[in-house]
Amino acid sequence: MTELVSKQHTNDGGYHIKRLVDEANGRLKQIGRQGKRATIVAKKSSLSLQFTFKDGNGRAQKNPGLGGIPVNPDGILEAEKIAQMVTNQLVVNQFTWGWFNSLIGKDTSEQNKQLTCREMVEE
Repeated sequence: MTELVSKQHTNDGGYHIKRLVDEANGRLKQIGRQGKRATIVAKKSSLSLQFTFKDGNGRAQKNPGLGGIPVNPDGILEAEKIAQMVTNQLVVNQFTWGWFNSLIGKDTSEQNKQLTCREMVEE
């Protein structure tokens, strides 16, 4: 008897998200070092990564989103691939937020930047 896998409802019992995320994080632990490793975090409706990176200003960000990757088996595989690339960049000290934003498809160009009220008044 084959087990059917549902890709539509995350809470229908068709698969176990926590188990799949734990297995992916186990594989990620094998390629990175402590402090230079990205892991997957499953939130209610999307996946994010957890890692520590201090930029030149000393700021650290720990849970950047992955651009709305859904919480399902295919999304977990995609998030694992992104986490592997981030881990590799962290290990060789080549990680930048610009690279990460282009990897997940986040537009960071100046023309799409939203202006604050102060900037609008100044213009």
